[in-house]
Amino acid sequence: MNLKPSISPRVSVAMITYNHERYIGQAIESVLSQRTSFPIELVVGEDASSDGTRRIVEYYADRNPGIIRPLLHRTNVGMHRNAQAVLTACRGEFIANLEGDDYWLHPEKLARQVAALDANPLSSASVHVAEIIDGEGRRLGKTPPGGMWPASIDLAYIVVANHVPTASLIFRRNALPCAPTWAEGLYMGDWPALVELVSKGSIQAFPDCWSVYRAHGAGAWSGATADRRLRAVVDFYDRVELHFPAAQQTRLAEIRKTLLLDLMHRTDAAGDRTGTRRWLRRYFASKPNRWQLPANHYRIICRALTGWPRHPFSGGREEQLRRASGNTAK
Repeated sequence: MNLKPSISPRVSVAMITYNHERYIGQAIESVLSQRTSFPIELVVGEDASSDGTRRIVEYYADRNPGIIRPLLHRTNVGMHRNAQAVLTACRGEFIANLEGDDYWLHPEKLARQVAALDANPLSSASVHVAEIIDGEGRRLGKTPPGGMWPASIDLAYIVVANHVPTASLIFRRNALPCAPTWAEGLYMGDWPALVELVSKGSIQAFPDCWSVYRAHGAGAWSGATADRRLRAVVDFYDRVELHFPAAQQTRLAEIRKTLLLDLMHRTDAAGDRTGTRRWLRRYFASKPNRWQLPANHYRIICRALTGWPRHPFSGGREEQLRRASGNTAK
């Protein structure tokens, strides 16, 4: 690695961290171990952790002045504001993502990805395979599944699958100078960023495994409940549809409706009538076939609207509701 401080680093590594005391040292060391012919910087957004994360960040910053630039928030500003502050502070031509609980495996990861982007000026970003481990270091698999990329990483793949590991991503700063405004308030930040990047140019995919994604209970995404993740994905689809031509919006709408049905099932099973009605309203506001439902969902609707007991119907109300919706399926 080029360890000489520079006001013009070629690559900025953007790192956000909060309560990563167990992992942050390994993440920083994996950056410092990179072998490059160009200068890099590491911008660390430390979000007022309640453990010893800040102390560790300061330790490394003191020993690597001009290389590690810490942003030490006085109060917790949240993941999105922290990420935006880090992105704004980055000065490099390229920006590489690495969260404080993940780490890189290969010392030439940055050098190889930058070389590929230099050779392909129409590419906006580069990604690679990542290994998944749990909080104790046990191997759980790879992402994308099986370590296999599709023939092309296009907008449809990003929106439907999104198996791109955050720690694998390096992109041109001029392709994403700031977080997309349409994504403000969404639970996840990397997914909207990928939508923007793939609309600005092609995304190169290496088959090599050069980073580790740590799925653990304290992770922002891996630690969230299944219901919380589902709600976040539904919100994402509500926003991202504007980026698709009309011919492809039907596919997005169907995905969103499937997720809404899942959320209806979950809230109904939990006896949450208010929650079921909320997802029901969003389902009926969706297109296409906005008033049609799978036949086995009418019991859920009646429970949500009337508070009927959770047992099979004995009257004709279910049939009336089905006919009113235009769905005659049994």
